[in-house]
Amino acid sequence: YKQALKAAPKNADVHFNYGELLYVMGKQNKAVEHYTLAIAADKGHAGAQFRLGEAYHAQDKRKEAIKAYRAAAAADPKLAAEASYKIGNVYFRMGKTQLEIGEYLDALKNNAKHVRARIALGFAYARLRSYKQALKHLDRVAKEAPKNSVGHYYRAFVLYNTGKVDAALVAYRRAAQLRPSFAEAHYYMGKIYEERKEKAKAIAAFKAALKANPKYNEATLALAKLQKGQ
Repeated sequence: YKQALKAAPKNADVHFNYGELLYVMGKQNKAVEHYTLAIAADKGHAGAQFRLGEAYHAQDKRKEAIKAYRAAAAADPKLAAEASYKIGNVYFRMGKTQLEIGEYLDALKNNAKHVRARIALGFAYARLRSYKQALKHLDRVAKEAPKNSVGHYYRAFVLYNTGKVDAALVAYRRAAQLRPSFAEAHYYMGKIYEERKEKAKAIAAFKAALKANPKYNEATLALAKLQKGQ
């Protein structure tokens, strides 16, 4: 790439591809430099704009990330759904839930099958305790993307908080079946079993959580509490 840049120092694609390599190598500042040079050479380079947003997001430069994502969507409308989803993620990190929701809704307007945006939207509504709205979207995810473990997990969260504990247990179990390493799904299954006084099942679930994540403190404490009472 260095040789290519010597031959064509203003070639947007070379700067972009070099930026991609640098990003993978963990050299984010240098990647940003080359994404920026790619954009300077070609303002309509949507890929460079989007990846610049990713790099800024990783660096927690939130305003810069949002600006870059929006520029990517403007340069290529095909990126609009993904860009809105990513901006929603930025707003999530900023604690601006209403703005986050707005971006996920925009993402779904551009692509109704954007599963990650729908899951994130459901979780955002759940955090606001708008459980009816949350379940509307998470139920749809369960139907349209039945093998998505995260969708089942957040759906379980909403079901539990609306008093549908049996259904929540089924959803947590499905999330854990789809992804055995999903420590949180095992843990919350254990908590439901613990509430039901089904000690053996609770212990098994907490052990599964710790197998998936040995540093899971809540599972360690929950397991120790049950084993102490045996």
